Amino acid sequence: MSNPKLDIYDPVKIKEGMFYSKIIVDNEDINIQVKKNKLTLNTDNKGVLEVDSKTKKYIDWISEEVIKNTSAKSESWFGKHISEDDCKTLYRDCLDDKKLRCFYDENSNFYKGIDSSLEQSELPEELLGIGLIKCCVIIFTKTAFYIRWEISQFKIKEISDEKIKEYSIRDLEEHCDSIEKNEMENKLKDKLRDISLF
Repeated sequence: MSNPKLDIYDPVKIKEGMFYSKIIVDNEDINIQVKKNKLTLNTDNKGVLEVDSKTKKYIDWISEEVIKNTSAKSESWFGKHISEDDCKTLYRDCLDDKKLRCFYDENSNFYKGIDSSLEQSELPEELLGIGLIKCCVIIFTKTAFYIRWEISQFKIKEISDEKIKEYSIRDLEEHCDSIEKNEMENKLKDKLRDISLF
């Protein structure tokens, strides 16, 4: 299997001093299903999603490729060459340790089951569940650039505080007695006496 190929489209001006570029891998949009983890939501449509090691590694690879590509195309995009080291300085990584800073909006779907979509105003600050995140664009400003990660879907899993109230193991009186090694061997021999393979 060949290595994935990341492509960045030419930047498009949003407003003065701000551009965006579409980003794809292997001619496909970038969508990642993240393992069950915690999502913390802020009121300004931003969130922090904890990600697993495999997802972190993939996001780190995307960041490295974005930095390399930005440096390689900087002259045609911005009219001057920007070294890879300078691009690393200008890049604002959305991933800190295993916590991904991401966005959500009216197109983000939060649900508990197939037919149970939730209004964002009903959501608690912290959620546990499985997220589908997407990376659509890179945002460029005069002084920095970053990848915009968005929550596409988030399936909420219930957090159970319920403890075991009963169990199936029975306590027998003989379990309290200490057994000498010879006695244990004799009991085992008695049990195995009538067992035979042929």
